[in-house]
Amino acid sequence: MTEGTHRLATALRSFLTLGIGNYGAMAIGLAVNVLLARRLGTEQYGRLALMLMASQVLLLVAVNWSHVGFVRFGSREFASKGEITETLWTRLGMLLPTAGSGVLVIALARQPLAAYLGIPQAGVWLILVHFAAACALSLIGAVFQAGNQMARYGVCLFLDKAVLLLCVVALPAMWTDNPMAVLACYATSSLSVAIWGVSVVGARALRPVIVPRSAYRHMVLFSVPVLLSSWAGLFGANWFDLVILKWYVPLSGIGLYSLGTQLAGVVQQITVIFSTLLLPQLSVMVAEGQDERIRMLVERLLPYW
Repeated sequence: MTEGTHRLATALRSFLTLGIGNYGAMAIGLAVNVLLARRLGTEQYGRLALMLMASQVLLLVAVNWSHVGFVRFGSREFASKGEITETLWTRLGMLLPTAGSGVLVIALARQPLAAYLGIPQAGVWLILVHFAAACALSLIGAVFQAGNQMARYGVCLFLDKAVLLLCVVALPAMWTDNPMAVLACYATSSLSVAIWGVSVVGARALRPVIVPRSAYRHMVLFSVPVLLSSWAGLFGANWFDLVILKWYVPLSGIGLYSLGTQLAGVVQQITVIFSTLLLPQLSVMVAEGQDERIRMLVERLLPYW
């Protein structure tokens, strides 16, 4: 077996592993949402969707814009040094101001936000807890992706939904009648899987390092255009739809809409799997000028997509 064929076979195995993990997570996630819709009713399920929307919008605006840059530079550092420590702390240095500012804005606006969502102010703090847990899970998932550990990344996606299902099933039905208790399950699931991911990666791989200014400059220059497209994408996401729907339909309508988008998301995950799988490899190939390998992936792998 030639080196090129071996790498193609490895890429296909990674794709299958990631696909199984991702679609397994989607299937469990859909089952969880159907179960929650039955327990909560469409109105309370709609309120849960709005609370998740607030957390996800904050994650999109404050965190996700630097994900592609982290995978790009992290995969190159991993290819050259076998670690991604410098890139990780570069991203953390970029995220602390943006995420901290977002949390501060939400905390200061907790009273009108609570009134808008129809929840007590304590629910706003719970939204921030969920945001922190989702942020931690996103970071550890990006570490797996940058290190080309797609099997572990797939397991990470699957475990997040599996633990959520266990939490929802284990709780008494009277507790899961409350959307705030369900949101706590979401936070518990994401945080527990993030802790598992840290234990797998190891403390040494996450040790603090002094990051040179050039590393910040390179990642910021690469990520700023992505930031603009990420924020623009906010208006095309179903989370933004909920903001509009909130003014015109009852919470029960929002609940039905959210349940429908879960099924539509299964089909959309095909493109997500391919971009997740190929981004680290293509980043290294471009940096090293491996035009022949890029051509091979385009000709032999992408047609199956």
